[in-house]
Amino acid sequence: IKLGTVLKKLLKENKLSVRKAANDIGIPQATLNSIVNGRLPRRLDYVLKIASYFNLSLDEMLLGKSKQNISVENLELSPYFDGLVRIKIEKVIGTKSRIKGD
Repeated sequence: IKLGTVLKKLLKENKLSVRKAANDIGIPQATLNSIVNGRLPRRLDYVLKIASYFNLSLDEMLLGKSKQNISVENLELSPYFDGLVRIKIEKVIGTKSRIKGD
């Protein structure tokens, strides 16, 4: 996810401070600052507000490029979803297991 990188670029291109953008978007300045510095927000609505403010799709905002045509306007929020999902992918290296007694 490239949210922080994309956000830094957008702020620079639009000559916006974190304070001004956070105020315009309606999210805490500390939250926006932490997103710019690479932390993922805990609330999906913050990502939606940021994407809407910069008139970007979610995939452009999160991935830095458009892969699908998912727009903020067409996204339905599930009542079961209250934040971003964090997925951790680990590479598991197989080893022969040794069982005592064999």
